[in-house]
Amino acid sequence: MTDQLEALFADLRAETLPHVRPPGTEAARHTVRRRRTTRTVATAAVAVAVAGGLVATNLPAAEERPVSPAERMNDLIGSAKLALNKQLPKLKDFTVQAMFTHGRRDNTDEKSVVDWINTVKRVKPRSVQIYSVDRFPADKKISKVERELLDEIAQALTAQTGIPAEVFG
Repeated sequence: MTDQLEALFADLRAETLPHVRPPGTEAARHTVRRRRTTRTVATAAVAVAVAGGLVATNLPAAEERPVSPAERMNDLIGSAKLALNKQLPKLKDFTVQAMFTHGRRDNTDEKSVVDWINTVKRVKPRSVQIYSVDRFPADKKISKVERELLDEIAQALTAQTGIPAEVFG
């Protein structure tokens, strides 16, 4: 029985080996790029976490004036921005996703959109995906942005930055 199996496997090898191609250098490059991107993103996340921890540990002592939650948040955002500004140039070939909403957290007014476009321009992603809420959010004061307005925002982004934007929803 084993002789028959050996003969069958020998025939199989003889038929298939001429058609087998190794993955090549492009697959190796892709793996290296993916690992490098993963490492950079992980480093950025750690930097943000460390910055957040540093801000959180600098809580005011009893004799200091109380700091409002908004001031603490601004400090945290500032620290995170510094950490991200060091890591962002290292990121390559990534896509940004952006959600726009109406209501309590409305970010569709002209100033918000212009600020967002300037930020996207600075970050330089490969592409941008734009969407709005799809289901009813827990906060009833937040609502979906119309497709036409999302299309206008995408067109403005592409016109001002050259970065392709795709609208979902």
